[in-house]
Amino acid sequence: MRLEATYILLCVFVLTILCSSFTSLPSIGDASRNEPVLLKYERKVTVYAPAVTRTPYGYKGVMTKIEIEVIKPGSGDVFISTNTFMEIDMQASARTAAFVACTFAKKNFYEYDFYVKISAEAPIVGGPSAGALMTIGMIAALMNITLNPEATMTGMINPDGTIGPVGGIFEKAEAAYKAGFKLFLIPYGQDIIAHLEGGRIEYINITSYALKKWGLRVIEVSDIYDAAHYLLGIVIKRTTFEWRKPMFIINVARALFNNLYVNASKLVDDARKALTSIKDYYLRRQLEKTLNEAKSLINEAKSINASWPYVAASLCFQAAYLTQYVIYVKEYAMSGKDFFFKTVDEINSTLQNISNDIAKYEHKALSLSSIEILVGAKMRLRYTSDAINTALQYYQLGDILTSLMWLAHAKWRLRTAIDWANYITSVPSAVQFNSTEMLRIVKSITQEYIYEARTVVVYVREVISEVGMLGAANQEAEEASSMLSYAESDFNDGDYLLALAEANEAIVHATIALNLVSSSETLRKYVDLARIIAYSSIGQLVNRGVVPMLSICYYDFAEYYLMKKNDIITALFNYKMASAQSKILSLIWSLYNGTIISTNEQITQVSPHEVQPNVNTSRENKLTYTDLLIFLAGFALGSMTVALIVWSKRS
Repeated sequence: MRLEATYILLCVFVLTILCSSFTSLPSIGDASRNEPVLLKYERKVTVYAPAVTRTPYGYKGVMTKIEIEVIKPGSGDVFISTNTFMEIDMQASARTAAFVACTFAKKNFYEYDFYVKISAEAPIVGGPSAGALMTIGMIAALMNITLNPEATMTGMINPDGTIGPVGGIFEKAEAAYKAGFKLFLIPYGQDIIAHLEGGRIEYINITSYALKKWGLRVIEVSDIYDAAHYLLGIVIKRTTFEWRKPMFIINVARALFNNLYVNASKLVDDARKALTSIKDYYLRRQLEKTLNEAKSLINEAKSINASWPYVAASLCFQAAYLTQYVIYVKEYAMSGKDFFFKTVDEINSTLQNISNDIAKYEHKALSLSSIEILVGAKMRLRYTSDAINTALQYYQLGDILTSLMWLAHAKWRLRTAIDWANYITSVPSAVQFNSTEMLRIVKSITQEYIYEARTVVVYVREVISEVGMLGAANQEAEEASSMLSYAESDFNDGDYLLALAEANEAIVHATIALNLVSSSETLRKYVDLARIIAYSSIGQLVNRGVVPMLSICYYDFAEYYLMKKNDIITALFNYKMASAQSKILSLIWSLYNGTIISTNEQITQVSPHEVQPNVNTSRENKLTYTDLLIFLAGFALGSMTVALIVWSKRS
């Protein structure tokens, strides 16, 4: 009888546990599982973007219908269909939108396909200006969230999630008003616009103008997080990744400084002796100024070495090639073109040897930290090659002094490439990447970045031609075009890692050019935003044991030029390079491991408009009424089973 009672209790217990266990199975809409059982996913979202079309009477605003469909499983393809002529290809803009949307929603881009259909009643100008709204539409589809039906926006989407400036703000605002929208988002810094009124151009504040004349609220937004707040009702609480500079980077920066400081100081003495042989008075005075500049850089480097060792090393590099230039002028005065071409051959020979040695690392198992340093070395080889070609061009033009300056620059840029290469395998890291898989991933990422770079470069040219910007903006645009050409060439040659770095830099130069169209106040805002993004992006990697040396060097450079020099353009470029380079490492990590690196962002839905069913929410580990009912059902089923067993035995 005692055995029978034990048997009965055991049966009840087992059956109850089996039934109750169903409460812990993942459901289709359980976001906390990252959709492990979601075999098929299909969502459609439609957004309406204001655009601009040309008419015989000037520009006119029109609404563009953009239908977005997101499908899983996929392979990271983005398909564009249009029924209207567009002056700038939207393919790369749509791909960037998909990348940013997946990053925001914490999804793997290569598990989805994106279909984008664009229709408008007239040919539209400036395809990338709908990039930010496309990103919002894709986020809505990925997260299954409804859009605010009373809001729309304009703005480019940059790979780091920031929203870039666009043209035709007035015409687009008017089109949004006529289409019935109550809220119109524009890129930060574009509230003051030029508008043709009564045959003359007037500068108006579109925010107050639109509200007073049309009752349309116009709000500036800096990045996709701001836009998501207004269009999706999502509030992002971003976690700041606090970090300290890894000791490895501090030690390397100090070693670089010491090496360059010793060499630059020695060259100063050699250059001073070389000056005595220069007979031309005016040339000697010019060279004396160059030498004094070099000595000033060395003194500055020595004074900041304790706090800014990498910046100090960079200053010594500048001093080294300036003093080398003085020595080269003396050597050329003695030997002429024989000296010049002999020096070119020597630098080229060393460049080729170092390039071959560095290329071998791509076929070895490397850590993410080593890949970062490898990129730093390869980019310095690229700059060396550029400097040699520039020296040859100036020599052919008969500008001997400028050609010698670039030749000296090439010599010392090559020395820094060698220094970086020496640390590729010594950086501490626990995780090694399979070289074949890593190169496959880098190739796929590089294709996306080249697509994006092409679109942004073309768009920058259009904007600059319309506003007539010259100077710094035009120079940045030229740098972007040059780096894009290198990226395309190196990609075709199979050097995917170098091509990726070049495409990345092309995008940064292009976005800087667009930023420079803005006011000085807005430019400072861009700097502050870029600083926050760079700091967090680096911290994200450092907290995972990665040593992002190149990214941190960019960040240090930006910090120094912002705080000590008040050079916001140099600071902006380096902050953007720091965050962009960090993002590349995060992408490689994510795709290699098949996961998206979490940003520790807390997403809260505060939208006043209704959220559709199956919105991803985290399941809490607590007893619900459903769990209780299933538990009781399991207990009853167990009891009935045992009763039947007992009855059959007694019968």
